[in-house]
Amino acid sequence: MPDQERNGAALNGELDDLRRQVLEWENLYEAILSCAPNAIVSLDAQHLITSWNKGAEALFGYTAQEALGRNLDDLIAAPDAETWAEATSLTRRVLSGEPIPLAERVRFRKDGTPVSVLLAGAPILVEGELWGVVVVYTDITERKRAEAQLARRAQEMAALYDTLIEINSQPDLDTLLNAIVRRAADLVGTSIVTLYLLRPDGQGLELVAGCNWPGVVPLGTVLRLGEGVAGRVARSGEPLSVADYQNWEGRARVYDGYVARRTLGVPLQVGERVIGVITVSDVARVGDFEQDEVRLVKLFADQAAIAVENARLFRNVEQGKRDWEATFDAMQDAVVLVDRDYRILRANRAFAELVRCELPDLIHEDYFELVGAPADPMPPQPSADWSATWVQEYHNRICEIQATPLPSSGVRESDRSGGLILVIRDITARRRAEEEVRRRNRELTLLNRVIAASAAASRDMASILETVCRELAQAFDVPQAAAALLNQDRTQSVVVAEYRTEDRPPALGAVIPAKDNPSVAYLLRHKRPLVIPDAQNDPLLAPVHDLMRQRGTVSLLLLPLIVEGEVVGSLGVDAIEPRPFSDEEVALAQRVAEQVSGVLARARLEDVQRRLSAAVEQAEEAVLIVDTEGIVIYTNPAFERLIGGGQVPLPDQISHLVRRRRIDPALYHEILRAVRAGQPWQGRFTDRTEDNRPFTVDATVTPVRNQAGEIVNYVVSLRDVTREVELEAQFYHAQKMEALGRMAGGIAHDFNNLLTVIQLSNRLLERQVRPEDPLWEHVQRIRETSDRAEKLTRQLLRFSRREVVEPEVLDLNQVIRDLSYMLERIIGEQVELALDLSPDLAPVKIAPSQVDQLVLNLVVNACDAMPQGGVLTIQTVNVTVDESEARAYMMDIRPGDYVRLSIRDTGVGMDEQVLEHIFEPFFTTKERGQGTGLGLPTVFGIVAQNGGAIRVQSQVGQGSVFHILLPQVQEPPSRKSPRPSPSVTDEAVRGSETVLIAEDDPSVLGLAEQVLRSCGYRVLTAADGPEALRLSRDYEGEIHLLLTDVVMPQMSGHQLAQELLTQRPNLRVLYMSGYADDEIVQSGVRPSGIAFLPKPLTITDLTHKVRSV
Repeated sequence: MPDQERNGAALNGELDDLRRQVLEWENLYEAILSCAPNAIVSLDAQHLITSWNKGAEALFGYTAQEALGRNLDDLIAAPDAETWAEATSLTRRVLSGEPIPLAERVRFRKDGTPVSVLLAGAPILVEGELWGVVVVYTDITERKRAEAQLARRAQEMAALYDTLIEINSQPDLDTLLNAIVRRAADLVGTSIVTLYLLRPDGQGLELVAGCNWPGVVPLGTVLRLGEGVAGRVARSGEPLSVADYQNWEGRARVYDGYVARRTLGVPLQVGERVIGVITVSDVARVGDFEQDEVRLVKLFADQAAIAVENARLFRNVEQGKRDWEATFDAMQDAVVLVDRDYRILRANRAFAELVRCELPDLIHEDYFELVGAPADPMPPQPSADWSATWVQEYHNRICEIQATPLPSSGVRESDRSGGLILVIRDITARRRAEEEVRRRNRELTLLNRVIAASAAASRDMASILETVCRELAQAFDVPQAAAALLNQDRTQSVVVAEYRTEDRPPALGAVIPAKDNPSVAYLLRHKRPLVIPDAQNDPLLAPVHDLMRQRGTVSLLLLPLIVEGEVVGSLGVDAIEPRPFSDEEVALAQRVAEQVSGVLARARLEDVQRRLSAAVEQAEEAVLIVDTEGIVIYTNPAFERLIGGGQVPLPDQISHLVRRRRIDPALYHEILRAVRAGQPWQGRFTDRTEDNRPFTVDATVTPVRNQAGEIVNYVVSLRDVTREVELEAQFYHAQKMEALGRMAGGIAHDFNNLLTVIQLSNRLLERQVRPEDPLWEHVQRIRETSDRAEKLTRQLLRFSRREVVEPEVLDLNQVIRDLSYMLERIIGEQVELALDLSPDLAPVKIAPSQVDQLVLNLVVNACDAMPQGGVLTIQTVNVTVDESEARAYMMDIRPGDYVRLSIRDTGVGMDEQVLEHIFEPFFTTKERGQGTGLGLPTVFGIVAQNGGAIRVQSQVGQGSVFHILLPQVQEPPSRKSPRPSPSVTDEAVRGSETVLIAEDDPSVLGLAEQVLRSCGYRVLTAADGPEALRLSRDYEGEIHLLLTDVVMPQMSGHQLAQELLTQRPNLRVLYMSGYADDEIVQSGVRPSGIAFLPKPLTITDLTHKVRSV
């Protein structure tokens, strides 16, 4: 069966070919399955997976091993019941042999996440029999996401479009702001939206609108730039998303307690300029906003910013339009807009009032029918560049009309060509004002000439008045004018200046009686101009009718010249024709008269000022004038003399002057407080001159006010009271020293009485006790003590200037030379004594013992001031003391020629406090028991007793100098030989005469009687003057001597002596006293012929003096 074999072989070959082809197709299918990006799944007839390619693994997440043999629907549709039902429905269709068209479905991955797929399936039929199913899945997740995003964006764009349509159609700003926040809430789907706008100053954000706003923070709240979300967005210009605002550390403090979670802030920008911020917030959701949300809000915010700017612009335009319309209607000038045919398009109220029509009735009316045509013809249809200005009268008004082209935007399109704007200004008042200005210019010209003439004529009043008369006459076009001044008592008026043309008679020097003159009385009483139309017949001019006729005056204008409210004269303007002087002419002439009055007042004031200036310049008181800024603008010569150093440079700050003058700042501020309060200040202070000389002034600072009561400057007057203060100090010191002297003298007097008793008793006791007696030592001690007490009382008497001395004309140099030997022993070796004695020293008159006492006291004090040694200088010199130098000394002395004795040491010196008390008795700086404190008081008393003066200069650490002035005398020095010292003896001198003793101290009286009786005298005693007179009258024998105390009660010793001398002319008188403060020895010097016995008394002194008298 070759054919069968051939057929079989052929068949086998075909089968092999077929197998190869099938294998190739299978390999190709497998390759396609493995390389295909889509998921391709094969199922058998039971819907079990038979193939699962790589695309299926990638799409669904199951491996082929996990998927093969499993039910496809259970694998990728089971997680969702609805999806599983839809999948099984498709399975039934395909298993029934129906192919599955392309369909978009959702299936699930292995991890449960859904995935969008595009699936298609087809049954596998072999000869009509279902072998299986092939299903292809394409992943369309990204496409679906893009489609969803596109749809969302389309939806957003639609919503944004609707939103923008709404907000851009809102011209009202407030409505727009509310629409923005409402639309933003709808657009984004958030709970709360707020809108902030940048304040005009750019320094903060103001909350202007809110949607679903809880009201925690009121509208109008202002945030600083950088504060909260809105503040940060405004400052950066970039959006800001906050995941949880409630817990955000950057939230604004004003929103504490405000519930908001995720929050987005986006700037409202116009170009690069931020004008505000919009914020959207959720009250529950937390997290950042998505980029699409941010983008949408940013897009919305950009459009909202433009809408806000437009609304603002619209508001400004509307406001401008309202302002323009209000301004147009409020314009005082009449304004009308006309078309090219001069028909009215629009007019303001001023134009309606001008033409007396209602505004609505003016529209389309012919302009010229209402106002009238101008003198110059108008163009029938003015061109676009035509303009003109003209003046015409309308209803008694002068109007200036200005025509300018009407801008095309101002009217309808049909009327844009050839229209005009006509501005009609009522210049009636201006024309009148211009006329008034011209009139005033004429007046000013006249017044200026008068003023110029016044300035040029200086103080020559005749020249001033002559110029005024000329200018008045020329201004009023009259031939003559005159000026007259009243005399002091106003009895007559004299013409002192005039102007006249050559043909007019003169009146200069004419005397016009003022008493009983009605015209003068009128001027004096009313002080206003007087117009007399008929000067030759008017009764007011009756006393001068002849003068009026002589001058040819027909009409007269009289103007009073008033100075300080009083009429001092008049100006007269004479018209030789009848002339009714107008009110304007009278007013002008009156102003000229006022100017002249001012010149007269100024001249008088300058005269007063010259007198006042001369008085101030020559015044003894210093005067300063200081302005309100503290600048010294004037000082008189007395001030310059007071402070010394020449002229004060002006202007000068008063504060600088005060510092230079070293015035106490507290006093300066006290003065300032007073005068700034408008009160005068008076007081006394001490200053120093430029050469450091102190002076004292009584000062008065007075504010000076102007007529408005304002302080314009201050006047300071200073009266130099240095001499008065010095005299007061000297007077007080003299009083003090006099009181101390009286006290010291009184003490000395009483002491002398006591010492007299002690010494006389002791002398009597000595006569009864011998030296070998135990009591002799006590008696001698009593005698020594009483002698020391006597020296002390003698020092007190010297201080009180009650010591009786016998002054001599001395050569002071010789006395000091005689003392120098003793002084060298006193001062010791550590102190050097230097004598600087003027060779031609003038003589002085003083007791030698007082010179000794004076020099010794000063030298001892100087040595005490130099415990470590030094130089002691004694100087004498002739000096001439002037008044100023005399004031430097403590006593009040007259200027003249003196001898100056100076004792200078180089010791420790004295301070001011010690210097004030050194001449007071018992004042001492020495240790207790080392000084009596009577040395310098004794010096003071000696100097004063001899008509001299003393001055002390001392500084601590620089030594001291005592300057003593003694008056020079013209007599030559006395050449008395020194008296031999009486031998010290207690031998009493005896006698037998009768002595009447008058003494008010019983002890002294008793002892004196006892001593004299013991010496053989007959003694009568009386306790006072009257008793002594009675004794004298009753005693028949001769009384040889009256021994009387000087000071006694009821009658002095001198009065007693005078009375007794009338009874007994041969009576001798011996006075005794503890001091000599009575009329006999009141000068401290014993007059010649007077016998005087000083207390304390001794037996020797008493008996010898009684015997010698």
